[in-house]
Amino acid sequence: MISVLIKHGNNSLVTEFPVEAMRLYNQLGSIGINTQADKIPALGDGDISVKLFPSELLMAKKAVGQSLIKRLTAADTLYDLNVACYWLKEACAKNHEAFAEFILKTSPSSLAELRDLAKDFHQRPSTQPVISHDYDEEQDMDDELEP
Repeated sequence: MISVLIKHGNNSLVTEFPVEAMRLYNQLGSIGINTQADKIPALGDGDISVKLFPSELLMAKKAVGQSLIKRLTAADTLYDLNVACYWLKEACAKNHEAFAEFILKTSPSSLAELRDLAKDFHQRPSTQPVISHDYDEEQDMDDELEP
Protein backbone atom coordinates (compact mmCIF):
# COMPACT_ATOMS: atom_id res chain seq x y z
CA MET A 1 0.00 0.00 0.00
CA ILE A 2 2.59 2.58 1.14
CA SER A 3 6.39 2.34 0.94
CA VAL A 4 8.07 4.12 3.83
CA LEU A 5 11.69 5.31 3.89
CA ILE A 6 12.83 6.21 7.41
CA LYS A 7 16.26 7.72 8.09
CA HIS A 8 17.78 8.11 11.54
CA GLY A 9 21.37 9.31 11.71
CA ASN A 10 23.35 7.29 9.17
CA ASN A 11 20.83 4.44 9.19
CA SER A 12 17.93 3.85 6.80
CA LEU A 13 14.92 1.59 6.75
CA VAL A 14 12.57 0.82 3.87
CA THR A 15 9.36 -0.96 4.77
CA GLU A 16 5.80 -1.41 3.53
CA PHE A 17 2.75 -0.26 5.46
CA PRO A 18 0.67 -1.90 6.76
CA VAL A 19 3.09 -3.92 8.84
CA GLU A 20 2.51 -5.86 12.07
CA ALA A 21 3.14 -3.59 15.08
CA MET A 22 5.88 -5.68 16.72
CA ARG A 23 7.69 -6.06 13.42
CA LEU A 24 7.62 -2.28 12.95
CA TYR A 25 9.00 -1.79 16.46
CA ASN A 26 11.85 -4.21 15.66
CA GLN A 27 12.51 -2.53 12.30
CA LEU A 28 12.70 0.87 13.95
CA GLY A 29 15.04 -0.56 16.59
CA SER A 30 17.32 -1.88 13.85
CA ILE A 31 18.11 1.71 12.83
CA GLY A 32 18.47 2.98 16.40
CA ILE A 33 14.94 4.25 17.03
CA ASN A 34 13.69 2.96 20.38
CA THR A 35 10.53 5.05 20.36
CA GLN A 36 7.13 3.47 19.75
CA ALA A 37 5.44 4.24 16.43
CA ASP A 38 2.63 6.16 18.16
CA LYS A 39 5.22 8.73 19.31
CA ILE A 40 6.91 9.26 15.91
CA PRO A 41 5.41 11.88 13.58
CA ALA A 42 4.41 10.36 10.23
CA LEU A 43 6.03 13.33 8.50
CA GLY A 44 9.22 12.98 10.55
CA ASP A 45 10.90 15.39 12.94
CA GLY A 46 14.36 16.84 13.52
CA ASP A 47 15.99 13.46 14.24
CA ILE A 48 13.92 11.19 12.03
CA SER A 49 13.28 11.70 8.32
CA VAL A 50 10.22 9.98 6.81
CA LYS A 51 9.38 9.77 3.10
CA LEU A 52 6.24 8.07 1.82
CA PHE A 53 5.45 6.63 -1.60
CA PRO A 54 2.38 4.79 -2.92
CA SER A 55 3.68 1.30 -3.72
CA GLU A 56 0.83 -0.02 -5.86
CA LEU A 57 1.19 -0.40 -9.61
CA LEU A 58 -2.51 -0.31 -10.48
CA MET A 59 -3.68 3.29 -10.96
CA ALA A 60 -6.82 2.95 -8.80
CA LYS A 61 -4.83 1.50 -5.90
CA LYS A 62 -2.03 4.02 -6.41
CA ALA A 63 -4.60 6.83 -6.24
CA VAL A 64 -5.82 5.46 -2.89
CA GLY A 65 -2.24 5.50 -1.56
CA GLN A 66 -1.70 9.05 -2.81
CA SER A 67 -4.99 10.09 -1.22
CA LEU A 68 -3.74 8.78 2.11
CA ILE A 69 -0.39 10.59 1.86
CA LYS A 70 -2.05 13.90 0.95
CA ARG A 71 -4.13 13.84 4.13
CA LEU A 72 -1.24 13.52 6.58
CA THR A 73 -0.71 16.32 9.09
CA ALA A 74 1.98 17.04 11.66
CA ALA A 75 -0.27 15.49 14.33
CA ASP A 76 -0.39 12.06 12.61
CA THR A 77 2.03 9.35 13.79
CA LEU A 78 3.55 6.30 12.13
CA TYR A 79 1.08 4.23 14.15
CA ASP A 80 -1.87 6.25 12.78
CA LEU A 81 -0.52 5.84 9.25
CA ASN A 82 0.01 2.09 9.69
CA VAL A 83 -3.54 1.54 11.00
CA ALA A 84 -5.01 3.65 8.17
CA CYS A 85 -2.98 1.63 5.65
CA TYR A 86 -4.36 -1.59 7.11
CA TRP A 87 -7.98 -0.46 6.65
CA LEU A 88 -7.31 0.98 3.20
CA LYS A 89 -5.71 -2.29 2.13
CA GLU A 90 -8.74 -4.22 3.42
CA ALA A 91 -11.16 -1.87 1.62
CA CYS A 92 -9.15 -2.13 -1.61
CA ALA A 93 -9.11 -5.93 -1.35
CA LYS A 94 -12.89 -5.87 -1.18
CA ASN A 95 -13.32 -3.67 -4.28
CA HIS A 96 -10.56 -1.17 -5.01
CA GLU A 97 -12.36 0.58 -7.88
CA ALA A 98 -15.54 1.15 -5.87
CA PHE A 99 -13.49 2.30 -2.89
CA ALA A 100 -11.50 4.77 -5.01
CA GLU A 101 -14.78 6.20 -6.33
CA PHE A 102 -16.13 6.33 -2.77
CA ILE A 103 -13.13 8.40 -1.65
CA LEU A 104 -13.65 10.83 -4.53
CA LYS A 105 -17.33 11.23 -3.62
CA THR A 106 -16.86 11.69 0.11
CA SER A 107 -13.60 13.71 0.08
CA PRO A 108 -12.36 12.95 3.61
CA SER A 109 -10.32 15.83 5.00
CA SER A 110 -8.01 13.96 7.38
CA LEU A 111 -6.20 10.68 7.80
CA ALA A 112 -8.60 9.70 10.59
CA GLU A 113 -11.63 10.35 8.37
CA LEU A 114 -10.09 8.35 5.53
CA ARG A 115 -9.29 5.48 7.93
CA ASP A 116 -12.86 5.47 9.26
CA LEU A 117 -14.31 5.52 5.72
CA ALA A 118 -12.10 2.58 4.75
CA LYS A 119 -13.12 0.64 7.87
CA ASP A 120 -16.82 1.31 7.23
CA PHE A 121 -16.48 0.42 3.53
CA HIS A 122 -14.74 -2.85 4.39
CA GLN A 123 -17.32 -3.82 7.01
CA ARG A 124 -20.47 -3.04 5.04
CA PRO A 125 -22.17 -5.89 3.17
CA SER A 126 -21.15 -6.43 -0.42
CA THR A 127 -23.85 -5.54 -2.96
CA GLN A 128 -22.56 -7.01 -6.17
CA PRO A 129 -25.25 -8.11 -8.64
CA VAL A 130 -25.70 -11.78 -9.42
CA ILE A 131 -24.77 -12.61 -13.00
CA SER A 132 -27.24 -14.94 -14.71
CA HIS A 133 -25.02 -16.29 -17.53
CA ASP A 134 -28.12 -16.57 -19.76
CA TYR A 135 -29.85 -19.14 -17.59
CA ASP A 136 -33.15 -20.31 -19.07
CA GLU A 137 -35.39 -21.95 -16.49
CA GLU A 138 -37.78 -23.39 -19.12
CA GLN A 139 -34.91 -25.02 -20.99
CA ASP A 140 -33.69 -26.47 -17.71
CA MET A 141 -37.13 -27.96 -17.04
CA ASP A 142 -37.17 -29.57 -20.50
CA ASP A 143 -33.78 -31.15 -19.88
CA GLU A 144 -34.82 -32.93 -16.68
CA LEU A 145 -34.56 -36.69 -16.83
CA GLU A 146 -37.72 -38.67 -16.68
CA PRO A 147 -37.94 -41.59 -14.21
